[in-house]
Amino acid sequence: MVLKEEHPDMYETLASTDIDYFDIGYDLYKFHLRQSQKVLTFDRFGELSAIYFNQAVRNCRLRMPKENLYRWYKAAKTLYNIMHREENLVNFKLESGDIAIFNNTRTLHGRSEFQITEQGERILQGCYMDWDCVHSRIRVLREELGMPITY
Repeated sequence: MVLKEEHPDMYETLASTDIDYFDIGYDLYKFHLRQSQKVLTFDRFGELSAIYFNQAVRNCRLRMPKENLYRWYKAAKTLYNIMHREENLVNFKLESGDIAIFNNTRTLHGRSEFQITEQGERILQGCYMDWDCVHSRIRVLREELGMPITY
């Protein structure tokens, strides 16, 4: 990861500091999501497994000593700048009927501004899957097909 190579101290800050996230609202139902998570998370083998970087739902009150605030914000801004380097961006325009599917914790993603024209409107629909359900279904299918079940 570029951040680790260029700024190992900032990488360590984002890998070791818990940040609170929350999102409260109504979609098809009321929701009140809360989570405390490090920006960089790792699997049981120590490999980077997910990046949690959602400024829209990050709590503005960081639970850390004030002497650590500057370091954390500097690390977050550095990661942001690296993510927005030209060589790290992939831009494409979805056309009517197109769909984009990605793993929300493995693909950093966002949307750019757009103009609504007289010809139409922009509709953006989000859909989320619980990985426990996906992995459960895979195990059931493997079992039914007589394939070994992997965990």
